[in-house]
Amino acid sequence: MGYQGIYRYYDKNGEISRETYELQSGFSEGLSAVLDKETGKYGYADEKGNMVISPTFDYAERFQDGYAVVKQIIPNENGIRTVKVGVIKNPLMR
Repeated sequence: MGYQGIYRYYDKNGEISRETYELQSGFSEGLSAVLDKETGKYGYADEKGNMVISPTFDYAERFQDGYAVVKQIIPNENGIRTVKVGVIKNPLMR
């Protein structure tokens, strides 16, 4: 029989949802990478949870010095996937 745990997340005000925990713990330079459950893609949200960069990435790193590394996986007809790696600029930084 396998181990099954229950995860609970808390902030200074008490218990919070997993989504809120992931948003709060992922902040760098005012934005946090957020997984859109409908599309399965990552975008970036501000501290209020507003999506600032649309969820179009399969992988999204934290911002550092105004930039973040992102990846998109593109399947082709042969079953081979191409991984496009890019760098995006934080729109909150000037």
